[in-house]
Amino acid sequence: MYPGAEYQEFPGDTELERFEAWITAGHMNGEEAIEKVPFKNSHDYTGTMRDRVLEQINTEVNAYICSHYDMGTQASFQAVYVMDGTPLEVKTALLGVWAWVQSVLGYYYTKKAEIAAAGEPETVTWDFSQFDATDPQVSLQSLVVA
Repeated sequence: MYPGAEYQEFPGDTELERFEAWITAGHMNGEEAIEKVPFKNSHDYTGTMRDRVLEQINTEVNAYICSHYDMGTQASFQAVYVMDGTPLEVKTALLGVWAWVQSVLGYYYTKKAEIAAAGEPETVTWDFSQFDATDPQVSLQSLVVA
């Protein structure tokens, strides 16, 4: 099993017993021993509590904005806004969406700074639903019909 290992000189009736005695005496095969470490689930989070809370608020702000205007809709809004010939009333409606997103992000960055400065970041709370009432509720369909 370990070529070149000279454990046969150790006492014992079987090769396994001699090998175990050799290991117990502190010998090893090769130049360095491999240290056994306990199993660690790679899905366990190892960051600080502050990092966890910052990741949580980041995930939640993105989910909140996308629950109102998914990524496809956002891309379509941008395309419509920059197209030649887009009517002014359509651009004005889209600016309302941008103003809404900016208000959500302004709140997010305020809370993010609060988390970064907090002694106990897990105690910082936030509520994006407060922006539901100010959502201009622009849809692609309303822009096409306009």
